[in-house]
Amino acid sequence: MNAALESTTGLPEAMDARPMPLVAALLLSLPLFGAGYAVDQTIRWTNHMDGLLNGLFHMAFFGIASAIYLIPWALIVHFSYRKRESQARRTLWMLGPSILMNLVVISGLFTNPPTPQNRFRNFTKTELPAGLSDLKANFAGGGVADFRDTYYFKTSTAEIERLINEMKLEEDEHFSKRKSTHPFIKVLPGCPDYAEWEGAKRYGGWDDREHWFYHLITDSAKSQAYIFVGCI
Repeated sequence: MNAALESTTGLPEAMDARPMPLVAALLLSLPLFGAGYAVDQTIRWTNHMDGLLNGLFHMAFFGIASAIYLIPWALIVHFSYRKRESQARRTLWMLGPSILMNLVVISGLFTNPPTPQNRFRNFTKTELPAGLSDLKANFAGGGVADFRDTYYFKTSTAEIERLINEMKLEEDEHFSKRKSTHPFIKVLPGCPDYAEWEGAKRYGGWDDREHWFYHLITDSAKSQAYIFVGCI
């Protein structure tokens, strides 16, 4: 059998399956290490193209940083196979950490899904109103980009007051609904303009870590609200 294989391929059976060269495996493993994050960000952002660009940008930095782990690992695998007759699965072992990282990151889309309820809970440590209606949301941020989420919905006065209390927000007595210059306070497409709400009020606050900010703008009846969540 071996003789027949050698006569047809010119190589012993153990050498017939050629593993990927060391340099090629390294060049593939570095970008592959962060590829799952590009997929993750594309799905998590409402603007999928912006999410993809952010993921690719993060992937470049992630790949460079991962070199301190991937290069030693690839060398260990490479030299451990040098004295073996069979080179089977050498390439798989060299790419293993990158493949595993992709699986871990992409699995997060299932264990930590980018739904409005889950994302709001993670960032504010409280829940969206159970009986809300007309919910619209815009998600952005992650990796190298600051988080900035916007939510609009209608609900009861009691639920608006619950959110103000649980998020520890304080009324901004100097709020001018027509002159807000905050870059994250924007009206969502297809949603009401808070500048047209009679008696609109803004409530704001920070979390205990002092790098997450929250803005809640509601009408005089506290029947609808915009909530802006961000990390700077």
